[in-house]
Amino acid sequence: MKKIKKLALSAILTATLSLLIYLSPESREEFARSVRFCIDVLIPSVFPFAVLGSLAGSELAAVPEFITSVVGKLFGTDKRYSKALLFGLVFGFPTGASAMRTLPLESEKNVRDYRVTAAISCVPGMAFTVLGVGRGLLGSSLLGTVIYLSNMLASLVVGCTLSALEKKKYADNVQVSSSQNEASEGVVLTLCDSVTKAGGAMITVCAFVVFFSQISLLLSLLPLPKNVSFLLSLLFEVGGATKKACEISENWRVLLSCFAISWSGLSVQMQTISMSRERTLGLNYVALVRLCVSVTATLVCSAFLVIFDLA
Repeated sequence: MKKIKKLALSAILTATLSLLIYLSPESREEFARSVRFCIDVLIPSVFPFAVLGSLAGSELAAVPEFITSVVGKLFGTDKRYSKALLFGLVFGFPTGASAMRTLPLESEKNVRDYRVTAAISCVPGMAFTVLGVGRGLLGSSLLGTVIYLSNMLASLVVGCTLSALEKKKYADNVQVSSSQNEASEGVVLTLCDSVTKAGGAMITVCAFVVFFSQISLLLSLLPLPKNVSFLLSLLFEVGGATKKACEISENWRVLLSCFAISWSGLSVQMQTISMSRERTLGLNYVALVRLCVSVTATLVCSAFLVIFDLA
């Protein structure tokens, strides 16, 4: 019965969006705009980092041992997942998610590491936060840097807490599979595999961008107050939410932008889940972690603004 309900809901949603595309001029224009955005902006800017993320799971991506050791101790992850988590935090989505697709799930501890890494690293990276939001929307790269650092500190706090909670749930040494022992591959084969996986990730990302752009269009056509429109945009998609955050309030735009970036929207969260292996992630889990990071990052950001008189 549940499957029938899910299929019916999917069919209704797909039919509604299809009608919007074919019957509404605004919808057709938005569809074309979102596709052009993927071709002209998203793929050229994100695809190299998606490849980098896939390479992060291999031995080709060398990271100093002491750095992965520090990350591993903080988050309770092993070397491979520590490297993926580090790449995800620094370079942003989908780098971390792409990196995790190459990593094995050989034990229950790997499952814990996978869940922690996915939930913490599905956040826009430095380029989007500092340049796109900071310089582009807030008019200050410094404010974008403050938001970025607030996210990093919040991810550190929430990640450490999450790792401790997950450790109680999963045993450290229970083996569940021995079929995924990775043999050392050549450079060419590893690079080919990384590019192929990154290409698949980009198709997924673009599909979600187009899908949620149509939902955002529907919301924009409704006669809603600015506050309600912002909350709905915040729920679904980070790009539209950060734009509305800068329009809704001059005094609160930095904190609202920080919250929006940390939350990332259901679009990015669902993309992360779609890239997860063996259904180790759920939307409730990812959304709860992102909410905790959002609240923590906003509090840290407000402290930065007060301490350094940036408000």
